[in-house]
Amino acid sequence: SWRTVMQHFMETWPERSTQPRVVLHIPSLSYIYALTRDIPYFNCFQNAQMASRLCDLNDPNVTMIYVTPFPVERAVVQYYMKILAASGIRGAEDRVTFLSPENIMRLPKNISLT
Repeated sequence: SWRTVMQHFMETWPERSTQPRVVLHIPSLSYIYALTRDIPYFNCFQNAQMASRLCDLNDPNVTMIYVTPFPVERAVVQYYMKILAASGIRGAEDRVTFLSPENIMRLPKNISLT
């Protein structure tokens, strides 16, 4: 059951947290489409968690896959990498991959990533 899996995860987390791992982050506002279709800048709201989630890279054992609702401009990535470097987080650019849905333009506007 889910509870059993979560219990096992919590019991083994102290050991797992010291080992290399991949964090997959899918920022998503999971509302029904009838509510989201008319929200201006909905995809920006979904992606607003980027700065805080990138701080997970403070742990040198973390490699991150960050799924975005739209392709992230290179200048934006460089901006965040400079902030992380200034904060003492080294090698972040080599440990994060940004992915966006390949056919995002074919999907309805303002759809949740999940």
